[in-house]
Amino acid sequence: MRSFISFLFLFTALIVLSGQKANNKIKIVFRFDDYMMTQHIVFDSILDIFKKNHISLTLGVVPFDKEDVIFNKLSQDQLNDLKSRIKKNEIEIALHGFSHTDNKLTKRSLLKKEISSEFYNMEYNDQVAKIKKGKKALDSILNINTKVFIPPYNSYDENTIKALESLDFKVISASRDGYSGPGRISYIPYTTSDLTELPGLLRVKPDDDYSIIVVIHPYSFIGGIKTDLTKPVYFNKLDTLLNWINGQNNIVTVNFLTLARGENFNYKRFVLNSTDNNILIKFLDEFRILRYGVYNTAEYQRSHKRIFGVYNILFHIIVFLSVFFAAKIFSRLILSSAILKIIFILLFIIMVPGVLYKAINSHAFVIYIVFLLTILSAFSIGLIRGNHQTNQ
Repeated sequence: MRSFISFLFLFTALIVLSGQKANNKIKIVFRFDDYMMTQHIVFDSILDIFKKNHISLTLGVVPFDKEDVIFNKLSQDQLNDLKSRIKKNEIEIALHGFSHTDNKLTKRSLLKKEISSEFYNMEYNDQVAKIKKGKKALDSILNINTKVFIPPYNSYDENTIKALESLDFKVISASRDGYSGPGRISYIPYTTSDLTELPGLLRVKPDDDYSIIVVIHPYSFIGGIKTDLTKPVYFNKLDTLLNWINGQNNIVTVNFLTLARGENFNYKRFVLNSTDNNILIKFLDEFRILRYGVYNTAEYQRSHKRIFGVYNILFHIIVFLSVFFAAKIFSRLILSSAILKIIFILLFIIMVPGVLYKAINSHAFVIYIVFLLTILSAFSIGLIRGNHQTNQ
């Protein structure tokens, strides 16, 4: 049974991720977060590797330190080199928050998780002031007019979007489960943080029209951190990967503004691509059974809407049948109806708050509730049927 379900999961995912072929280039954006304007072996090495391979890189620059002092420790030669590469479109500058400090405005409660964020839950005027000050600092140091915003911790809210639009930002790049709404700004979230999975993603869909946004952090090159699931990728591996990408005829590397000018990245496309809106893909992605590391066009998502719907229904049927038969078999092993009731209540107490917690902290509340009802109904019917057959 387990093998059959695993096969169906993988078969379903491959069909969902397969698309109609088109003669289009696959667009890749490399986003390097937590860049500080200082001399550092990781920063310098990554910039050199991208320069060597003639591949565009977007730097998410943190403009201030923890004491709200402008952070610029580059020598004049280094600063001039950075400015030169910006003018040549080798490097794109994105504002990566203000000082990358957690505002601690969202505390954990019974059904609410604590959110690490520099902007989430902050008043609109305060967000405008911080973003405006950060932008002014970067623009004055580098002689630019930055239009791309990367929120620290990939966390933001509706006020952040309003603040960005008031300051004429064009792009926000965070994750695929954040807020989105009508407006002028383009939502271009990262789709993978694992450099090693890029070749695999490109082999699964070699000819489709989609984008991949790769986020890189300094800690990925110094052994990683315990809470990060990405594999440490060292400089020589990055160099090899970029060299391989240069040899692929169906791939083009771009920056965020170039990507946004060529396509529509509005909130509708963001919603269609959100893993929160497809519980099957979210399940496969979250448990790393199959990574969903691409950002499809809105047209692709709409044309495959029926497929997504059918396979989501199939997924819920598999879940229902699995829980139903498990509960039915389990109930036959219980000799006392009192014990059965106690176990049912305990499982209910353990499971329901967990799913509700996920639902409340997700942008897809209804989807989680449907999933919860599927499990509860299957479990209840299975217990009743099994108990009824035992008493006959």
